[in-house]
Amino acid sequence: MITGRLDAIEWVRVLAACGVVWFHIAGGPYKEIGHAGLICFILISVVFQAASAQKNSAIPYLLKRLRRIIPPWLFWFALYGLYNLLKGVEFFPSSDGFVANILTGPWIGLWFFPFILLLAPLVYALSQFTTGLPRVVNAAGFQLIGIVMMMQSVKSNGDWMNEAPWIQWIHALPALPLGLALHAVLSTSGITKIVSVIVFLIVFEFVCISLLNDHPGFAISYGLAVLAVTAGFSFPFRLMPAITYLGSLCMGVYVVHSAVIAAIKILPGMESQPWTILIATLMISFFSVHLLRKDRQMVKFC
Repeated sequence: MITGRLDAIEWVRVLAACGVVWFHIAGGPYKEIGHAGLICFILISVVFQAASAQKNSAIPYLLKRLRRIIPPWLFWFALYGLYNLLKGVEFFPSSDGFVANILTGPWIGLWFFPFILLLAPLVYALSQFTTGLPRVVNAAGFQLIGIVMMMQSVKSNGDWMNEAPWIQWIHALPALPLGLALHAVLSTSGITKIVSVIVFLIVFEFVCISLLNDHPGFAISYGLAVLAVTAGFSFPFRLMPAITYLGSLCMGVYVVHSAVIAAIKILPGMESQPWTILIATLMISFFSVHLLRKDRQMVKFC
């Protein structure tokens, strides 16, 4: 079972936040590595949601998700919308259609909030439905589903599948069964856990390697994310408090970094300096969220 403090996962969160920021900075290489950060966040969320689903009834479980996700989603939806209005650009610059606009929002990164919110009842239902099965069976079944979904995702076509937020959702959805598979693996113990983790990683990384030539972005993002999150949950060591504290700031960094990047790129000569933008954005974003969270009212928004 997943219990106690998991410092290593906070390190993974910090690295994932760095990856997401890098992914959104134009002009830099290794975007696949940056995109792995987003998959890490989803996998971590699914694992913790699955653990919560085993301990709580449906209503408390769903209310907790709503209280965690709705306030920051609405707050930053309004803030980025106001920014677009003041700037004189489209209110929904990245999507078309009423449903797509609501789910994508005034800033494209907001697609993540409704996606995670809609995953919550799916995680609960699947966790409850499979609760009587052996954990290794759950792990194998969910991993197989995740791999099949990955294979289908890279083959997806159609105009609507290339629009926000659907393209983001399609690419992120395999993280749901893979997160459930990882939770099942981590719920075992002793030698069974060691063998299960090793088999889980070998099988999945083999699949990612097989996709590497034709779909490198997908293969690298998922391959790195699954490896990093599995490692984070597998090592319950106490680590540097300063780093683990940064893990609590990562959701805030996710929602503010786009505005920080835009402000930095206004400075002369910065447009062609992606690494400098990355370092400056991370420093300003983490420090800004740290200051914002000193206000007790702002904690629920970031």
